[in-house]
Amino acid sequence: MVLSLFGLVVLALTAGLRFGMRGWSAQEAHMARYAETEPVQHLLRQLIAEGRDFGGRADRLDFRAALPEVLGIKGLSEISLAIGEEGRLVLSWKRREGEQGAVDLLKRAGRLDLAYAASASDGEVRWQDAVDPANPPRLIRMRLIFPPGDRRHWPDLVVAPRLSLPQIKGGQAQR
Repeated sequence: MVLSLFGLVVLALTAGLRFGMRGWSAQEAHMARYAETEPVQHLLRQLIAEGRDFGGRADRLDFRAALPEVLGIKGLSEISLAIGEEGRLVLSWKRREGEQGAVDLLKRAGRLDLAYAASASDGEVRWQDAVDPANPPRLIRMRLIFPPGDRRHWPDLVVAPRLSLPQIKGGQAQR
């Protein structure tokens, strides 16, 4: 009787251990899918939110913004975001002084799909596949479609450039 009870306890503990190990492995796989993309999304969210003078189409975004301090470049730069050679997501910049550079944000990024929400002539806000310079975007949506079989995850990145937000003056929003 005691041996039977002991065997049941060992069986229950083994099943619980297997369940715990499967959960641990699933969590590790989930974290690995985000480990590479999350810092890139954070950087792009910051740059786009602070950007101005937007231009672009469905596969490329151009704007002016200050680069992160870690790059040691102060002041505004002309920034471009696009898919480069071999499917790399590339952030390139150029300064008025002639200084320029580029950095690969992600390798094997696949395809970039950008959309821009702007006011239409009837006052409604609609998604467009290109920026109208006379009508700056209120929102910019960035999708990254990885190649088939790639397990990384990129949730849609939707950012409102700060310059498109209403200015608060005297307690009322102004445009």
